[in-house]
Amino acid sequence: AAALHGLPSVLPEAMKSTEWPIRVAAVESSAVLAEEREAFLLAALKATDVRVRSAAVEAMAAIETPTAWTALVAALASPELAERGAAAGALGSRKEADVLGVAWKCFQDSAGEKWTELREGLLDVLAAVPGETSTAYLRAALGDSAASVALKARKALVARGASDLPPAREPELTYSPYQGLRFIN
Repeated sequence: AAALHGLPSVLPEAMKSTEWPIRVAAVESSAVLAEEREAFLLAALKATDVRVRSAAVEAMAAIETPTAWTALVAALASPELAERGAAAGALGSRKEADVLGVAWKCFQDSAGEKWTELREGLLDVLAAVPGETSTAYLRAALGDSAASVALKARKALVARGASDLPPAREPELTYSPYQGLRFIN
């Protein structure tokens, strides 16, 4: 504990470093700040480096205040995969009443191949909350453009006992169509 005594005074200085790993380490060590942690992380969310912002989003997940929740929701709209992914990963531990709605909005706003794994992660959040609303969201996810997302939604619905599901889509091509062919000059 004595070694940590000076750490709170060092962290703000570390955030001034030009080296991103030092700033990320400061963010990851911010739990020692106690009451000042939220303000420290809010400042870190304004960093120009996405790695620092992503670390701040991850750390913000542990703070259960309306301000922290607002910051997480804002990060879900980030164009950066790491930042949005960190915020999506934090949703599973949150207790706010609108977690499902926020997760579903992020799911819908994350269309495209770039966001496939993020949508898969958001399905974990939706599947963890029982009820008609989450079931409706999971059913809607069955029509996702990525077969892996649709399959994950299907598995979650089957685990809930749903039996009136449309047939599963064929898996996407998992091998090269040129497998076994020889090209000769």
